[in-house]
Amino acid sequence: MRQGQSGTDARTPLERRLGHHLSAQPSGECLSLEQLTALARLGRRAPEYRELMHHVITCPACRQALLQARALVRAQRPRTLIWLQEVLLPRPLVWMPALGALVIVALLVWYGRGTPSQVASVAPREPATTAAPMQEVPTPPAKRSSQPTPQLAQERVKPPASAAPQPSRETPQLPASQRELQAARQYAAFVQQAVRLLQQATAALEMRTMPRPAIPWLSFVEPDLLNNAALEPNTRRFRWQPVPDAEGYEVKLIRASDGATLAAATLEAAQTELVLEAPLPAGSYELHLIAFQGLRQQTAHVRFYVLNAEQLQQLQWARHHAQDKPLLSTAVFYQIDRYKEALECLERAAQKYPNDAQVEKWRAVVQARLRLRASEFAL
Repeated sequence: MRQGQSGTDARTPLERRLGHHLSAQPSGECLSLEQLTALARLGRRAPEYRELMHHVITCPACRQALLQARALVRAQRPRTLIWLQEVLLPRPLVWMPALGALVIVALLVWYGRGTPSQVASVAPREPATTAAPMQEVPTPPAKRSSQPTPQLAQERVKPPASAAPQPSRETPQLPASQRELQAARQYAAFVQQAVRLLQQATAALEMRTMPRPAIPWLSFVEPDLLNNAALEPNTRRFRWQPVPDAEGYEVKLIRASDGATLAAATLEAAQTELVLEAPLPAGSYELHLIAFQGLRQQTAHVRFYVLNAEQLQQLQWARHHAQDKPLLSTAVFYQIDRYKEALECLERAAQKYPNDAQVEKWRAVVQARLRLRASEFAL
């Protein structure tokens, strides 16, 4: 906007605020997910390290994203011994113990195959007289010296006590929750894959400490993006709770695959929704929302994706079996990032399997994933 001859700024408050916001923007484009991951994992060895870090220093959003990426990399880092082997030892030396163990196993197998023939050739042969007892002529009662012979033959023929049939032991019955998990083999492959994914997440959670739960400053009403990272294809409206002391909003919807802007709007304080012209197709997206609060602003980068046809079938399967198979449905919901429905299924599982440790472990995994997602809203 031009200024008058008196030197006063003739722009509106919203135009001055937007001009201040645009002048504070860093130069260059924001970093992609691959570039942030490379910086978090490789550090100074990452490609174009100086150029990327120059942008990170001047961009608050990329700086916060890099800190989150480094935290995730540290949480996923393996144990100290494996990490030292990968860093200090070259790859050929790492594989040498496994190769030596394989050679030893092969030698043991080869030696075991040659042992029976050697034992058979060296084993002593029993006398021919003890092979089968001969029928003897009965002797007078006065001569008792010939009686022990049949008894000794019977003792030799009698099988040892170790060969006697052992009484059958009943297999201990598995808990009801474990029987439900074993029933995953009867269903499609994605059910078994979902159970394995949640079991691995449970084991990983026991080896690391999750951060404290963050309090998000932004809450979405429709859809619930905090508790669900996956949306159904009929989503057209994004509505959030009004932010305290907010004078306006700037919202932008970006396609994650190519960074194309699909929708953008500058809204007043009373406008808290973004309506699309058509439903979003299957794919990954990012919703950038800035709330202006006087001289300060808060920014949220919400990542989500729209389910494809195969994932929709998994969602329908989980909803159909939510009552009779709550644990299997929980695993499928967790696999497609529908965390709210996963927690609802765990409540049914807790009623069906009271005081079950498996239910509590899975509940801790889902809640930990929700805390991690809430940290993205609290930036």
